[in-house]
Amino acid sequence: MKIQNKTAPIKNNVHEFKLHTLNKIIDDAQLILTSLGYDILSPSQKMEDLWYCVFKKTAAKAQFRGDKFVLLEGSVIDKSSAPNLKVSQPQTIAEREDIFNKYGKDLGDTVELTESVAFKSPNHAGKFATGGSVNAWIIWKNKDGRTMDEVMRKS
Repeated sequence: MKIQNKTAPIKNNVHEFKLHTLNKIIDDAQLILTSLGYDILSPSQKMEDLWYCVFKKTAAKAQFRGDKFVLLEGSVIDKSSAPNLKVSQPQTIAEREDIFNKYGKDLGDTVELTESVAFKSPNHAGKFATGGSVNAWIIWKNKDGRTMDEVMRKS
């Protein structure tokens, strides 16, 4: 929510030692509300919060939403996968096929997501999007082409 207030508020009178406790209460309330489907305490996502993965025929976009990394509707995913993934991680191939069948529109060599899909991490989403093991710190880039490593670790 955006609130426009032309009056600059004065700093509150909460003692430092109680600030941690109050932040913990807010975190707990956010967890409960989010689990009930009311994500009202999370900071709003902006377009600059989008992350892009371009790899072979894949053109995916994603966002952090709470503790999930969400691959957004409209992302185009290459159907092919790394040969070693089929041998070493068949569950990943099965997961890809399941998501393609449930949330994808077949475009031949690629699949377009018809719904957003949440993953537990950027690495997990990157593995799904590219069909192979990847390093999320370098595969996901922002609109300026800067990697997650450059944006989150080095700035």
